[in-house]
Amino acid sequence: MIGYKELRDEEIVILAKKGDEAALSEVFERYKTVVRVKAKSYFIAGGDPDDTIQEGMIGLFQAVRDFDENKGAAFNTFAQLCIDRQIMTAIKKAASKKNSPLNTSVPIPETEDGETAEHAESPENILVDRENAETIRIQLKDSLSSFENRVFDILLNDRNYAEIAEIMGVDKKSVDNAIQRIKRKMKMLQGE
Repeated sequence: MIGYKELRDEEIVILAKKGDEAALSEVFERYKTVVRVKAKSYFIAGGDPDDTIQEGMIGLFQAVRDFDENKGAAFNTFAQLCIDRQIMTAIKKAASKKNSPLNTSVPIPETEDGETAEHAESPENILVDRENAETIRIQLKDSLSSFENRVFDILLNDRNYAEIAEIMGVDKKSVDNAIQRIKRKMKMLQGE
């Protein structure tokens, strides 16, 4: 077995390019600290530090793949250049307008039953809910007395009991009783 620890970077890279996976692992092991240090000085929009490290490792892999020992450059210099370029490319890509929906998106929350809110709040469900609410409102209005209808209309305008009583010129107890009757009639219409 070859003792990789004694070999120079360039020699290990040549072995890795020939398909020696242990040599490739040795390169990754030797340069993982370099990648981490470089990744710490960058930030990818919409990503986390691990994403930056991953991009740096991709750059290191590209350095192994593209290194040409005949050009006279040290692998260390070439690898650092490839790592920087890959991280910078990822940063530019993440900052571009075409990725803005991904970078500014938020996760869809789940409802209590584990369904996503996206499913629960589909346009069809919203439309059906609105139609049902409108049907109940019409049926309720038909079942209310004229006094209860006036209380209900004012209540729908976010007024409290005291304000409703003042607007209608009655005491708060009359308003409270009307609201309790409205609630009972609404429950009956909803089948509760």
